[in-house]
Amino acid sequence: GDHAIMLAEQQVIKQYGIKFCELTATQIDGREEKYAAVTQKNQYILVHGGGFLGALWPNEEERFRRIVQAFHKQKIIVFPQTVTFDTTTPEGKKYLEESRQIYMSHPDLTIFVREKRSYAFMQQYFPTVRCLLVPDIVTLLRVPDTAQTRKGVLFCMRRDLEKALDDAAQQEILAAVKTQYPDEPIEFTDTVIDHDVMPEKREEEVNKKLVQFSGARLIVTDRLHGMVFAALTNTPCIAMSNSNGKVKAVYEWIKGNDYIRFANSVEEFKQQLQILDVNRPYTYDRELTEREFAPLFEEIRELQK
Repeated sequence: GDHAIMLAEQQVIKQYGIKFCELTATQIDGREEKYAAVTQKNQYILVHGGGFLGALWPNEEERFRRIVQAFHKQKIIVFPQTVTFDTTTPEGKKYLEESRQIYMSHPDLTIFVREKRSYAFMQQYFPTVRCLLVPDIVTLLRVPDTAQTRKGVLFCMRRDLEKALDDAAQQEILAAVKTQYPDEPIEFTDTVIDHDVMPEKREEEVNKKLVQFSGARLIVTDRLHGMVFAALTNTPCIAMSNSNGKVKAVYEWIKGNDYIRFANSVEEFKQQLQILDVNRPYTYDRELTEREFAPLFEEIRELQK
């Protein structure tokens, strides 16, 4: 998922003829001040999108804080993000306040967010930070032709901190799929893989995953980019929520593609399973989201001046 985000970001940057240098998290981690010292004031800092701003993934949040503090003289643009802080505990409120102080201290910080919940949160808690709402950037990704004979049901389910469905619910979903499609093989995958991917291998690895998705008759997922990969490859999909609600929120941007469905519960999943026609050919409607990226495109165009 992160590599698909990066590919989509690079496509947008290249579309406008912007020259850029990519620094991975490993390269910049702990060296933010050193890079800032050799970066000219008129250069721009573009920060990778995703779902890591906030308390859910503290290593990434704290790296972002260091970037904001180090590159105080440069304009910083953050590609579409999900923002997740805990406001229910004293520890969570303290962590949020630390981020508030750092974000709002920067004189020229723009953060794009990919759902209304994150946008409302930013407006409430980070009022001086420029925040704009656009879809998830992977909805823009241009993918190679992956057409092939479809077979089977592909499950792509979370196993990390963002997992919302318990094991019993997942087993009930699996049983419903086996009942509906008794003759279809079932395969399990994830958008997180068990090895590091170097930038030069990024496109190859993402395309492997897209080919896998395009070979299925149906995708069942609670991963945001599992749902988006299904959309990009014209594959029928039933998506379910994760812990911070970003799957449902991003679904709102692409729900005009009627082969992508969302279920709030196991019962809703069973209903969608009955309704969704996996035998029809479908085509992803890119224009549904492309026009919503106008604020981001305008921001990137400004970098040319």
